[in-house]
Amino acid sequence: MENVVSDPVTPGGHATHKPTPFQQKVLVWSKMYPSSDKVPERVTRSQMKKAMDLFRVRSSICMAALVFVFAAVMALIGRKQRQEGMSVTKIALEKRQH
Repeated sequence: MENVVSDPVTPGGHATHKPTPFQQKVLVWSKMYPSSDKVPERVTRSQMKKAMDLFRVRSSICMAALVFVFAAVMALIGRKQRQEGMSVTKIALEKRQH
């Protein structure tokens, strides 16, 4: 018997890709499909590339926002400690004395 392998090219000549479970979620998050159940077994590579590019952009924006929030929090903590009279120089001098 001969092993039959499904053709990775659509009848229109487009290359296809079998998405992993994570890639299926990316396709849903990019609003190309309503749910993971509705994602077909094979999608075109251009569709997968577009979904992954959108995911990369959105995740980069989220990471940049998180960096901004954490930087603001650290600045507020530093200001509070400065008002309390704490400084790096003071801490270093105290460590040398002990």
